[in-house]
Amino acid sequence: MKIKVPFKNPRTGEVKLVKVGWSWTLFFFASILGIPLFIRKLNFLGAIFLVLWLAIVIVPNLMHPANGIPTVLAILSLVLSIWIAIKGNEKTAKNYLNLGWVFAEPHSDATRFGKLRWGIAGDDRNDFVSPKEPSF
Repeated sequence: MKIKVPFKNPRTGEVKLVKVGWSWTLFFFASILGIPLFIRKLNFLGAIFLVLWLAIVIVPNLMHPANGIPTVLAILSLVLSIWIAIKGNEKTAKNYLNLGWVFAEPHSDATRFGKLRWGIAGDDRNDFVSPKEPSF
C-alpha cells in the first residue's frame, strides 16, 4: 500500500506528493547523472551522484580494470543507490519544508504517518523544526 503525503507551495499553490518509504525511481535512476535528485532540488546529493557517474565513465578508460577501482566504484554506486532509495523520500519531504512548502493536508493520517516515519517534529499544524536547530 503506497502512502503519499501532499505538500503545497503556499506562493504558487502547486501540490506535490511524496511517497513514504522506498523510492524505486531514486534506486534505478539517481545513479544516472543524479537527475531525479536535481529535479527534487536535492542538489548536493545530485552532485555526488553526478561525480560518481562521471568517475564510473571516465576511470575505466584511464586505468587498467585489473586494479579494482572500477569494481569499487560500481559497489559504491550500488550502496549509494540503496541508501538514497531508503532515505530519498524523507530527504525530499524535509527539503520541501525547508524551502517553505507546507503539508497540504496537515490533519490526515498519511501526513501523521509520514511525519512519524521521517522524524519530523511538530504537532498537527504545519510546524517544522529544522534538523539543524535543537528543539526544546
